[in-house]
Amino acid sequence: MKAALLIVGIRVPHSHDLSAVLTGAINKFPEWFKEKVPSFALHSRVMSIIRVYATYGYEPTGTPPKELFRQHDANMCIKNAEDVWFSCIVCAMKYSNQSLEFLLERRRQTIGLFYELGHACKESLWQKQISITPSVYM
Repeated sequence: MKAALLIVGIRVPHSHDLSAVLTGAINKFPEWFKEKVPSFALHSRVMSIIRVYATYGYEPTGTPPKELFRQHDANMCIKNAEDVWFSCIVCAMKYSNQSLEFLLERRRQTIGLFYELGHACKESLWQKQISITPSVYM
């Protein structure tokens, strides 16, 4: 999402929640991308909230992250990341001079960040020996 904002000339804030910036810049994007901005803004808001719980758990009850998230949650994070990434990469390829290799490296980094974000989900899944690995998505 940050790449898409940069491409249309928006200064990217140092924040995990880009929902307000995305919706505020909606008119700078091409029509096909504008239609996706509300969904991307929602993903950004939700993922920034999930990030806190995936990192720290639910502190008032002492519930660790691995007890808060399940396979479905990890799959949702991955699907959302891929949906956003695909649209942003198409936007970047159409409106940027960046090479495909650079954009693919950014994809690896983005998917890696979502794996970091869902650390509790990942830890829980690995403990159950469910085979979801980052290499599948790279």
